[in-house]
Amino acid sequence: MAPLMWLTRTMTATAADAAGHLVADGWTIGFSATGGDFTAYAPTTVSGVATVTYTAPAVASTYSVTATSGGKTGSADITVADAAVGWSVAVSAGSEELVVG
Repeated sequence: MAPLMWLTRTMTATAADAAGHLVADGWTIGFSATGGDFTAYAPTTVSGVATVTYTAPAVASTYSVTATSGGKTGSADITVADAAVGWSVAVSAGSEELVVG
């Protein structure tokens, strides 16, 4: 088995109101995860999108990344495998207002 590597990816959360309009610049979106680290845990939006860099642990497992704003959440499961396999992201939106990808 190849050694595990630190895996870093850009993640975004898009926030919109009930009518589908993107929120104003400066809206805070909180990020959390069951493992790993972010460049920012509460970035603000630009054109409705908040962006962070997520670094997954170098331990093969599945980690859940969640973005929360305005009482709405969206999540993505991050599966870390060995270096030969890589990793994958399965996105499951918790609401129509907030999507993580």
